[in-house]
Amino acid sequence: MIEWRQAEWRTTAGRIRDAAVSSGAPVTYGLIGVCGVVFLISPLSGFGGAAHRSEEALLAAQAAYFERWGVIPAELWEGSAHALITPFTALFVHGSWLHLLGNLLFLYVFGAMAEERMGRTQFALFYVGCGYVALVCYAA
Repeated sequence: MIEWRQAEWRTTAGRIRDAAVSSGAPVTYGLIGVCGVVFLISPLSGFGGAAHRSEEALLAAQAAYFERWGVIPAELWEGSAHALITPFTALFVHGSWLHLLGNLLFLYVFGAMAEERMGRTQFALFYVGCGYVALVCYAA
């Protein structure tokens, strides 16, 4: 029984490793790239290109960024076009380097395996669908 479980674990670990390092996960790597670029051009990274002369100006730029691209729960139920698109844009917005790196690590480890198993189109739809459901639950 123990030998069987060890063999099963090795097989599962090998699949995870193979899926994570294979080049057969373009959707996963594309999502990682988009999230990274979106964060780098945001005022949160410090590389956004905008020179903020004071801490107040930086905080105002960050607040405006989240207001434009993030989900604001009270506005989500208004039904405006902006409220309908923000759950999608919020999938790529991260609040800090730690938030970004944690999410991308999880996506790197599990996304490639899920994409391999589900297929590219279904995985992309799954990613967006889960994001919408999570943000609607957050806003409820």
